[in-house]
Amino acid sequence: MCGQEAVIDPSCLTSIKVLGEGAFAKVELAWYQPPGSASRVQVAVKRLKPELYNAADLQLFAKEVALMRKLSHRNIVDMVGVVDGCDCNVVQEFMSGGTLKQLVTRQMLSNGGRVYSLQEGLDICLQMARGLKYLHSCHPMVIHRDLKLENVLLNVLDGTNALNGSRFEAKLADFGLSRRVEVKQQALAVRRAASATAPRPAQLSSGTECEMDAMWSRKAQQGSFIGGAPPKSKVLLQGPARDQAFNLTGRTGSLLYMAPEVFREQPYSEKADVFSFGVMMYEVMHRYIMLSAVSVNGTYEELEQYAARVAAGYRPPLHDTMPTSITSVIEDCWSADPLSRPAMEAVVSRLEAAAAAAELEGLDKPGCSCTIC
Repeated sequence: MCGQEAVIDPSCLTSIKVLGEGAFAKVELAWYQPPGSASRVQVAVKRLKPELYNAADLQLFAKEVALMRKLSHRNIVDMVGVVDGCDCNVVQEFMSGGTLKQLVTRQMLSNGGRVYSLQEGLDICLQMARGLKYLHSCHPMVIHRDLKLENVLLNVLDGTNALNGSRFEAKLADFGLSRRVEVKQQALAVRRAASATAPRPAQLSSGTECEMDAMWSRKAQQGSFIGGAPPKSKVLLQGPARDQAFNLTGRTGSLLYMAPEVFREQPYSEKADVFSFGVMMYEVMHRYIMLSAVSVNGTYEELEQYAARVAAGYRPPLHDTMPTSITSVIEDCWSADPLSRPAMEAVVSRLEAAAAAAELEGLDKPGCSCTIC
Protein backbone atom coordinates (compact mmCIF):
# COMPACT_ATOMS: atom_id res chain seq x y z
CA MET A 1 0.00 0.00 0.00
CA CYS A 2 2.36 2.74 1.14
CA GLY A 3 5.66 0.99 1.74
CA GLN A 4 6.91 -0.80 4.82
CA GLU A 5 8.76 2.26 6.05
CA ALA A 6 5.44 4.10 6.43
CA VAL A 7 3.57 1.32 8.25
CA ILE A 8 3.35 1.51 12.05
CA ASP A 9 2.79 -1.48 14.29
CA PRO A 10 -0.23 -0.62 16.48
CA SER A 11 1.56 -2.15 19.46
CA CYS A 12 4.03 0.75 19.26
CA LEU A 13 1.23 3.22 20.05
CA THR A 14 -0.16 3.90 23.52
CA SER A 15 -3.23 6.14 23.61
CA ILE A 16 -3.18 9.05 26.09
CA LYS A 17 -6.40 10.96 25.44
CA VAL A 18 -8.78 12.22 22.76
CA LEU A 19 -7.81 15.66 21.48
CA GLY A 20 -10.91 16.30 19.43
CA GLU A 21 -13.40 14.99 16.91
CA GLY A 22 -14.68 16.52 13.71
CA ALA A 23 -16.89 15.57 10.79
CA PHE A 24 -14.26 13.40 9.13
CA ALA A 25 -11.95 12.14 11.88
CA LYS A 26 -11.17 11.78 15.56
CA VAL A 27 -7.72 12.83 16.80
CA GLU A 28 -6.00 11.20 19.74
CA LEU A 29 -2.78 12.01 21.59
CA ALA A 30 -0.57 8.93 21.91
CA TRP A 31 2.92 7.76 22.75
CA TYR A 32 4.89 6.26 19.86
CA GLN A 33 7.89 4.04 20.57
CA PRO A 34 9.53 2.78 17.34
CA PRO A 35 10.67 -0.86 17.35
CA GLY A 36 14.12 -1.23 18.91
CA SER A 37 14.09 2.30 20.32
CA ALA A 38 14.44 3.02 24.02
CA SER A 39 12.75 6.42 23.69
CA ARG A 40 9.22 7.43 22.83
CA VAL A 41 7.60 10.57 21.47
CA GLN A 42 4.14 12.03 21.58
CA VAL A 43 2.23 11.85 18.29
CA ALA A 44 -1.23 12.72 17.03
CA VAL A 45 -3.23 9.76 15.70
CA LYS A 46 -5.93 10.84 13.28
CA ARG A 47 -8.57 8.13 12.99
CA LEU A 48 -10.51 8.81 9.80
CA LYS A 49 -14.14 7.72 9.79
CA PRO A 50 -14.12 4.71 7.44
CA GLU A 51 -17.76 5.08 6.42
CA LEU A 52 -16.76 8.20 4.46
CA TYR A 53 -14.19 6.34 2.34
CA ASN A 54 -14.37 3.42 -0.06
CA ALA A 55 -11.52 0.96 -0.77
CA ALA A 56 -10.24 2.97 -3.73
CA ASP A 57 -10.17 6.14 -1.62
CA LEU A 58 -8.11 4.41 1.07
CA GLN A 59 -5.63 2.99 -1.42
CA LEU A 60 -5.10 6.41 -2.97
CA PHE A 61 -4.85 8.03 0.43
CA ALA A 62 -2.23 5.53 1.58
CA LYS A 63 -0.13 6.40 -1.45
CA GLU A 64 -0.45 10.08 -0.59
CA VAL A 65 0.73 9.35 2.95
CA ALA A 66 3.80 7.61 1.54
CA LEU A 67 4.51 10.67 -0.61
CA MET A 68 4.01 13.06 2.30
CA ARG A 69 6.48 11.15 4.44
CA LYS A 70 9.13 12.16 1.91
CA LEU A 71 8.36 15.84 2.42
CA SER A 72 10.54 17.66 4.90
CA HIS A 73 10.10 21.28 5.91
CA ARG A 74 10.00 23.06 9.25
CA ASN A 75 6.59 24.54 8.41
CA ILE A 76 4.95 21.27 7.36
CA VAL A 77 3.59 18.85 9.96
CA ASP A 78 5.65 15.66 9.82
CA MET A 79 3.77 12.60 8.66
CA VAL A 80 4.91 9.45 10.49
CA GLY A 81 2.79 6.90 8.63
CA VAL A 82 -0.35 4.79 8.77
CA VAL A 83 -1.25 2.13 11.33
CA ASP A 84 -0.73 -1.41 10.09
CA GLY A 85 -4.03 -3.13 9.36
CA CYS A 86 -6.00 0.13 9.38
CA ASP A 87 -5.02 2.54 6.64
CA CYS A 88 -7.56 5.09 7.85
CA ASN A 89 -5.51 5.67 11.02
CA VAL A 90 -2.82 8.25 10.32
CA VAL A 91 0.04 9.11 12.67
CA GLN A 92 1.60 12.54 12.51
CA GLU A 93 3.69 14.98 14.52
CA PHE A 94 1.95 16.32 17.63
CA MET A 95 1.64 20.10 17.84
CA SER A 96 0.90 21.16 21.42
CA GLY A 97 -0.35 24.69 20.70
CA GLY A 98 -3.60 23.79 18.98
CA THR A 99 -4.85 25.34 15.76
CA LEU A 100 -4.41 28.84 14.38
CA LYS A 101 -8.18 29.21 14.42
CA GLN A 102 -8.18 28.59 18.17
CA LEU A 103 -5.48 31.22 18.64
CA VAL A 104 -7.34 33.91 16.69
CA THR A 105 -10.58 32.98 18.43
CA ARG A 106 -8.95 33.40 21.84
CA GLN A 107 -7.78 36.85 20.73
CA MET A 108 -11.33 37.78 19.74
CA LEU A 109 -12.74 36.66 23.09
CA SER A 110 -9.91 38.07 25.21
CA ASN A 111 -11.89 41.15 26.33
CA GLY A 112 -9.06 43.57 25.72
CA GLY A 113 -6.09 41.30 26.40
CA ARG A 114 -3.37 40.51 23.93
CA VAL A 115 -3.04 36.86 22.94
CA TYR A 116 -0.56 37.56 20.15
CA SER A 117 1.02 40.71 18.77
CA LEU A 118 0.74 41.96 15.20
CA GLN A 119 4.42 41.22 14.70
CA GLU A 120 3.82 37.66 15.86
CA GLY A 121 0.85 37.48 13.50
CA LEU A 122 3.07 38.54 10.62
CA ASP A 123 5.63 35.90 11.58
CA ILE A 124 2.92 33.24 11.60
CA CYS A 125 1.86 34.34 8.11
CA LEU A 126 5.47 34.19 6.95
CA GLN A 127 5.82 30.66 8.29
CA MET A 128 2.62 29.60 6.51
CA ALA A 129 3.89 31.18 3.31
CA ARG A 130 7.21 29.33 3.57
CA GLY A 131 5.43 26.02 4.04
CA LEU A 132 3.16 26.70 1.07
CA LYS A 133 6.11 27.79 -1.06
CA TYR A 134 7.76 24.46 -0.28
CA LEU A 135 4.67 22.44 -1.26
CA HIS A 136 4.31 24.32 -4.53
CA SER A 137 8.00 23.78 -5.36
CA CYS A 138 7.80 19.99 -4.98
CA HIS A 139 8.01 17.69 -7.97
CA PRO A 140 5.28 16.80 -8.55
CA MET A 141 3.70 19.93 -7.13
CA VAL A 142 1.62 19.48 -3.98
CA ILE A 143 -1.53 21.62 -3.86
CA HIS A 144 -3.11 21.83 -0.41
CA ARG A 145 -6.68 22.41 -1.65
CA ASP A 146 -8.13 23.03 1.83
CA LEU A 147 -6.18 25.86 3.44
CA LYS A 148 -7.94 27.44 6.42
CA LEU A 149 -7.02 28.51 9.95
CA GLU A 150 -7.98 25.18 11.48
CA ASN A 151 -5.51 23.39 9.18
CA VAL A 152 -2.55 25.32 10.58
CA LEU A 153 -1.14 23.81 13.78
CA LEU A 154 0.99 25.60 16.36
CA ASN A 155 3.66 25.00 18.93
CA VAL A 156 4.08 27.64 21.63
CA LEU A 157 7.78 28.19 22.29
CA ASP A 158 9.49 29.42 25.41
CA GLY A 159 11.86 32.38 25.31
CA THR A 160 14.97 30.30 24.68
CA ASN A 161 13.45 28.57 21.64
CA ALA A 162 11.54 31.51 20.17
CA LEU A 163 11.78 31.91 16.41
CA ASN A 164 12.80 35.44 15.39
CA GLY A 165 11.29 36.76 18.60
CA SER A 166 7.96 35.00 18.02
CA ARG A 167 6.50 32.58 20.53
CA PHE A 168 4.74 30.55 17.84
CA GLU A 169 5.86 27.85 15.44
CA ALA A 170 3.30 27.30 12.67
CA LYS A 171 2.96 24.29 10.38
CA LEU A 172 0.54 23.41 7.60
CA ALA A 173 -1.46 20.22 8.12
CA ASP A 174 -4.10 18.03 6.49
CA PHE A 175 -3.04 18.48 2.87
CA GLY A 176 -2.99 14.67 2.78
CA LEU A 177 -6.78 14.79 2.73
CA SER A 178 -6.74 16.57 -0.63
CA ARG A 179 -8.66 13.78 -2.37
CA ARG A 180 -11.32 13.99 0.30
CA VAL A 181 -11.52 17.73 -0.32
CA GLU A 182 -12.23 17.05 -3.99
CA VAL A 183 -15.06 14.74 -2.94
CA LYS A 184 -16.45 17.48 -0.70
CA GLN A 185 -16.29 19.94 -3.59
CA GLN A 186 -18.11 17.48 -5.82
CA ALA A 187 -20.79 17.19 -3.13
CA LEU A 188 -21.06 20.98 -3.16
CA ALA A 189 -21.57 20.89 -6.93
CA VAL A 190 -24.32 18.28 -6.59
CA ARG A 191 -25.98 20.33 -3.87
CA ARG A 192 -25.91 23.48 -5.98
CA ALA A 193 -27.21 21.66 -9.05
CA ALA A 194 -30.11 20.24 -7.05
CA SER A 195 -30.90 23.61 -5.53
CA ALA A 196 -31.27 25.15 -8.98
CA THR A 197 -34.62 23.38 -9.40
CA ALA A 198 -35.62 23.18 -5.74
CA PRO A 199 -37.08 25.96 -3.59
CA ARG A 200 -34.27 28.25 -2.54
CA PRO A 201 -33.43 28.57 1.16
CA ALA A 202 -33.99 31.90 2.80
CA GLN A 203 -31.60 34.40 1.24
CA LEU A 204 -29.89 37.29 2.92
CA SER A 205 -32.13 40.23 2.23
CA SER A 206 -30.64 43.18 0.43
CA GLY A 207 -31.04 45.11 3.64
CA THR A 208 -29.04 42.53 5.56
CA GLU A 209 -26.29 42.56 2.93
CA CYS A 210 -26.10 46.34 3.13
CA GLU A 211 -25.94 46.16 6.91
CA MET A 212 -23.07 43.68 6.71
CA ASP A 213 -21.14 45.87 4.27
CA ALA A 214 -21.76 48.92 6.43
CA MET A 215 -20.59 47.09 9.56
CA TRP A 216 -17.31 46.00 7.93
CA SER A 217 -16.65 49.48 6.58
CA ARG A 218 -17.54 51.20 9.86
CA LYS A 219 -15.26 48.98 11.88
CA ALA A 220 -12.42 49.38 9.43
CA GLN A 221 -12.71 53.17 9.65
CA GLN A 222 -13.04 53.17 13.44
CA GLY A 223 -9.84 51.20 13.82
CA SER A 224 -11.40 48.56 16.02
CA PHE A 225 -9.14 45.92 14.44
CA ILE A 226 -5.90 47.57 15.44
CA GLY A 227 -5.90 50.15 18.18
CA GLY A 228 -7.89 51.79 20.91
CA ALA A 229 -10.12 50.28 23.55
CA PRO A 230 -12.67 47.73 22.32
CA PRO A 231 -15.87 49.57 21.34
CA LYS A 232 -18.88 49.09 23.59
CA SER A 233 -21.33 48.43 20.80
CA LYS A 234 -23.45 45.28 20.84
CA VAL A 235 -21.60 42.01 20.24
CA LEU A 236 -22.46 40.66 16.81
CA LEU A 237 -23.14 37.11 18.00
CA GLN A 238 -24.26 36.00 21.43
CA GLY A 239 -24.58 32.67 23.23
CA PRO A 240 -25.38 29.52 21.20
CA ALA A 241 -25.42 31.37 17.87
CA ARG A 242 -21.87 32.61 18.43
CA ASP A 243 -20.69 29.17 19.57
CA GLN A 244 -22.24 27.57 16.50
CA ALA A 245 -20.47 30.02 14.20
CA PHE A 246 -17.08 29.42 15.82
CA ASN A 247 -17.55 25.65 15.62
CA LEU A 248 -18.53 25.38 11.94
CA THR A 249 -15.96 23.09 10.34
CA GLY A 250 -15.49 20.73 7.41
CA ARG A 251 -16.81 21.87 4.03
CA THR A 252 -18.69 24.74 5.68
CA GLY A 253 -15.53 26.26 7.08
CA SER A 254 -13.76 25.76 3.75
CA LEU A 255 -16.26 27.95 1.90
CA LEU A 256 -14.87 31.15 3.44
CA TYR A 257 -11.43 30.41 1.99
CA MET A 258 -12.52 29.02 -1.37
CA ALA A 259 -11.12 30.67 -4.51
CA PRO A 260 -13.76 31.93 -6.97
CA GLU A 261 -12.70 29.48 -9.67
CA VAL A 262 -13.10 26.56 -7.25
CA PHE A 263 -16.54 27.76 -6.17
CA ARG A 264 -17.56 28.04 -9.84
CA GLU A 265 -16.29 24.48 -10.45
CA GLN A 266 -13.72 25.69 -12.97
CA PRO A 267 -10.21 24.24 -13.48
CA TYR A 268 -7.82 25.51 -10.84
CA SER A 269 -4.12 25.46 -10.01
CA GLU A 270 -1.89 26.17 -7.03
CA LYS A 271 -3.14 29.76 -7.25
CA ALA A 272 -6.29 28.56 -5.46
CA ASP A 273 -4.03 27.98 -2.44
CA VAL A 274 -2.70 31.53 -2.83
CA PHE A 275 -6.24 32.92 -2.64
CA SER A 276 -6.92 30.93 0.53
CA PHE A 277 -3.68 32.19 2.02
CA GLY A 278 -4.80 35.77 1.41
CA VAL A 279 -8.01 35.20 3.37
CA MET A 280 -6.09 33.54 6.20
CA MET A 281 -3.60 36.41 6.32
CA TYR A 282 -6.50 38.86 6.50
CA GLU A 283 -7.91 37.08 9.55
CA VAL A 284 -4.55 36.71 11.32
CA MET A 285 -3.47 40.32 10.79
CA HIS A 286 -6.89 41.77 11.62
CA ARG A 287 -7.14 39.28 14.48
CA TYR A 288 -10.70 38.44 13.59
CA ILE A 289 -12.58 35.27 12.60
CA MET A 290 -14.67 36.33 9.60
CA LEU A 291 -17.00 33.40 10.15
CA SER A 292 -18.46 35.10 13.20
CA ALA A 293 -19.65 38.04 11.08
CA VAL A 294 -20.70 36.13 8.00
CA SER A 295 -22.69 33.41 9.77
CA VAL A 296 -25.34 35.13 11.87
CA ASN A 297 -27.43 32.02 12.46
CA GLY A 298 -24.71 29.37 12.08
CA THR A 299 -26.15 27.86 8.87
CA TYR A 300 -24.50 26.37 5.80
CA GLU A 301 -26.64 28.52 3.49
CA GLU A 302 -25.16 31.73 4.90
CA LEU A 303 -21.66 30.54 4.13
CA GLU A 304 -22.60 29.44 0.63
CA GLN A 305 -24.21 32.81 -0.05
CA TYR A 306 -21.10 34.59 1.20
CA ALA A 307 -18.85 32.44 -0.99
CA ALA A 308 -21.03 33.36 -3.97
CA ARG A 309 -20.60 37.06 -3.16
CA VAL A 310 -16.82 36.61 -2.96
CA ALA A 311 -16.85 34.80 -6.31
CA ALA A 312 -18.75 37.82 -7.69
CA GLY A 313 -16.02 40.20 -6.48
CA TYR A 314 -16.79 41.10 -2.86
CA ARG A 315 -13.90 41.42 -0.38
CA PRO A 316 -14.01 42.65 3.25
CA PRO A 317 -12.38 46.05 3.79
CA LEU A 318 -8.79 46.31 4.92
CA HIS A 319 -7.93 48.35 7.97
CA ASP A 320 -6.79 51.84 6.97
CA THR A 321 -3.83 51.95 9.39
CA MET A 322 -2.39 48.60 8.32
CA PRO A 323 0.89 49.16 6.42
CA THR A 324 0.59 48.85 2.65
CA SER A 325 3.38 46.27 2.73
CA ILE A 326 0.80 44.02 4.47
CA THR A 327 -2.43 45.02 2.75
CA SER A 328 -0.92 44.83 -0.74
CA VAL A 329 0.02 41.18 -0.19
CA ILE A 330 -3.51 40.35 0.96
CA GLU A 331 -5.08 42.17 -2.00
CA ASP A 332 -2.78 40.53 -4.53
CA CYS A 333 -3.32 37.07 -3.08
CA TRP A 334 -7.11 37.28 -3.16
CA SER A 335 -7.25 38.74 -6.66
CA ALA A 336 -10.19 37.46 -8.70
CA ASP A 337 -7.84 36.54 -11.56
CA PRO A 338 -5.68 33.53 -10.66
CA LEU A 339 -2.98 34.69 -13.07
CA SER A 340 -2.71 37.98 -11.15
CA ARG A 341 -2.02 36.24 -7.86
CA PRO A 342 1.67 36.09 -6.92
CA ALA A 343 3.63 32.87 -6.58
CA MET A 344 4.29 31.94 -2.97
CA GLU A 345 8.00 32.53 -3.51
CA ALA A 346 7.21 36.19 -4.17
CA VAL A 347 4.87 36.31 -1.18
CA VAL A 348 7.63 35.01 1.10
CA SER A 349 10.04 37.68 -0.15
CA ARG A 350 7.52 40.47 0.39
CA LEU A 351 6.63 39.30 3.89
CA GLU A 352 10.29 38.98 4.82
CA ALA A 353 10.80 42.57 3.70
CA ALA A 354 7.73 43.70 5.68
CA ALA A 355 9.00 41.93 8.80
CA ALA A 356 12.44 43.52 8.44
CA ALA A 357 10.90 46.98 8.04
CA ALA A 358 9.25 46.64 11.48
CA GLU A 359 6.33 48.82 10.35
CA LEU A 360 3.96 47.11 12.78
CA GLU A 361 5.77 48.38 15.84
CA GLY A 362 3.60 50.81 17.76
CA LEU A 363 0.31 49.62 16.26
CA ASP A 364 -0.38 47.32 19.22
CA LYS A 365 -1.93 49.42 21.96
CA PRO A 366 -2.74 48.58 25.60
CA GLY A 367 -6.27 47.32 26.09
CA CYS A 368 -6.72 46.45 22.43
CA SER A 369 -8.31 43.12 21.59
CA CYS A 370 -8.41 44.01 17.91
CA THR A 371 -11.77 42.48 17.14
CA ILE A 372 -15.06 43.54 15.70
CA CYS A 373 -17.59 43.46 18.49
